[in-house]
Amino acid sequence: MLRIFALAAVLAAVAIRPAAADDMCGEAPYPPAIDKPDSLASKPIETARAVVKQDYDEVKAYQAQLKDFRACLDGQNRQDQFNIHAAQQKKDSADEVARLKEQMDARRKTYDATVDSETNVAAEFNALHTAHCQRDTDPMVCPKKQ
Repeated sequence: MLRIFALAAVLAAVAIRPAAADDMCGEAPYPPAIDKPDSLASKPIETARAVVKQDYDEVKAYQAQLKDFRACLDGQNRQDQFNIHAAQQKKDSADEVARLKEQMDARRKTYDATVDSETNVAAEFNALHTAHCQRDTDPMVCPKKQ
């Protein structure tokens, strides 16, 4: 049920973002739905540990996808910066320069949205892991602070 709400929130966020930001990079990766900390309380420790491990793997996969997506956005912006410089050398290029700057601005907004999304996913996972480690005493899963 929680995953459905998370998916709905992601779809709403994607629907309102600028269309020009996608360009050649496609859509931003969808963030994983992280289990809520209170969902672990009723599960045996081994089952809860498996849930945390699965969510961890999903977070890492998401971060890898974000890295590639952001690299693409950066590459597109570098190309547009080059194109702006070239267009400024020509007469009557104000419209082209304005269009390229709009594209770059849309990409920056998309990039910033991915940073916000990654921050939220990391905070959700941290809350899940912290809640799990209040019960789990395995030092391989929940190392004790020095």
